[in-house]
Amino acid sequence: MNSYTVSTECPSCAAPLDFSEGSNAVECRHCRSKLMVTGRKQVLSYYIKPKFDHYRAIASAMKAQQELNRDCRVIKPQIHFIPYYRLIGSDFRWEEAPRMPAKPDLEYGESDCCGSAYGWEREDAGIGFDTMIKHAGNVIDMIFGSNHSRTGIILNAGDKDIAPLIHTGSDKEEVGPAKAQIADRYVEKNFIACNLHGEGLYSLGLRPAVLRLELFQQGAIEQLGRIVTPDLGIDEAMGCGMKDAAMQPLLFRSVLGRILSIIYFPFWTIEVECENKRMLSIVDAVSQTVVKSDADPSMFAALDKHTQAEPKILGFRPLSCPNCGWDLPLRPDDAIFFCSSCARAWQIYGSELSEVSYKIAQIDNLAGQTKYLPFWVIGAISGAEKLTFYVPAFRFRRLKMLADLSANITRKKPQYSIREDERQDLKEMQGCYYDSEDALLLAQFVHAGTKSQIADDMRAFDRNNLEVQSSTLTWFPFEVNGCNLVDPFSGTSIPQSLLI
Repeated sequence: MNSYTVSTECPSCAAPLDFSEGSNAVECRHCRSKLMVTGRKQVLSYYIKPKFDHYRAIASAMKAQQELNRDCRVIKPQIHFIPYYRLIGSDFRWEEAPRMPAKPDLEYGESDCCGSAYGWEREDAGIGFDTMIKHAGNVIDMIFGSNHSRTGIILNAGDKDIAPLIHTGSDKEEVGPAKAQIADRYVEKNFIACNLHGEGLYSLGLRPAVLRLELFQQGAIEQLGRIVTPDLGIDEAMGCGMKDAAMQPLLFRSVLGRILSIIYFPFWTIEVECENKRMLSIVDAVSQTVVKSDADPSMFAALDKHTQAEPKILGFRPLSCPNCGWDLPLRPDDAIFFCSSCARAWQIYGSELSEVSYKIAQIDNLAGQTKYLPFWVIGAISGAEKLTFYVPAFRFRRLKMLADLSANITRKKPQYSIREDERQDLKEMQGCYYDSEDALLLAQFVHAGTKSQIADDMRAFDRNNLEVQSSTLTWFPFEVNGCNLVDPFSGTSIPQSLLI
């Protein structure tokens, strides 16, 4: 997932301070101040500075008009900062599995390193891409009615190498109800926040590597141009950002670690007159690209809406323990910081740090080196059934493995004791990325997968049937086995290199 860089100044020494969007902690490279970034779980506003003046914008607009054989004169150039919503998060999905033939030509193998976490085996068609490329010409010839390739090699349907690429037509569709399969991805969406649809301004595009976000400062922006008010509310924006575009039918979904923000992007609007007709040329004020040459001047009605309330922006405060004043660990992605001095855990929400109770598990039969990973232990009731879910609180690059790990440990119903000495090995404990709200979403996702493997049942699954009774942050020791960490309850192995 691509992240924008936020550019601002250090509140301590006024030196330039750059960090990735979504960071909760940062260190100034000049004065070495450790700072907590406030505003978590809030919709923060940013803007992007224009890269060139009105002379170059007019030149680009006139060149585009000349290419259309129009003789125009410029009436008025102006910058408008148009708002865009940006949504990022970790998307866990249950999708309807495609129907497989009852007697397939290819052999299936178990490819999931975490095992059958949800009570059924996942089928994976192992197609070799080298073989696919090798026989691509043969397959094309077969599709268009020829049994011979350009190289003169006869395509043999019995060849094991190319069997996965051939469907003989004799297989029957799999009988029985459709099943569910797990899928995962990182959500990253940018979409316009005001009523300017049809003007070619739909998205910011894929430019995080070259764009820098500035903290929204209304006075500074108004000196450059006009600020356009968002028409789309936060709830509506979340709904638009969560719209599904998957290939397979969606059955159940949980999006964790959601960050919704507003980015004001600059466009030059050049009002021109061509053949006694007025129109607008819209020029991207960063790339100097002409987005539209003949926009209707009536769009000024939407552009001239001004923001009323001051948007929220992030802030800074010292990254120190509210209890003892000790420096908290500098982990930018953490939502929960652990003080190694007074052994207290603090969760950031908005601009405040609130204390979180926690426990450290003790497992006596572990040998060798261990590493502690945080989990949310959620006690819940579903109908008359009492359930306990073990949900990872740490960040991991492979989202599916987090869900599998949670399902594996939850099924095992682990037994462990609680350590009395909470100060031991504090420096070796992994930080927490997902908070209790995210943990509930993942628990619902895991619960949906363990209740039924039938697509229709999962489609009808009610996520609100889980009533949470307790939520406790607990660190569990994992055995270090070379480059992997081994879960002490189910034996699931995860690569250390994928921890973030």
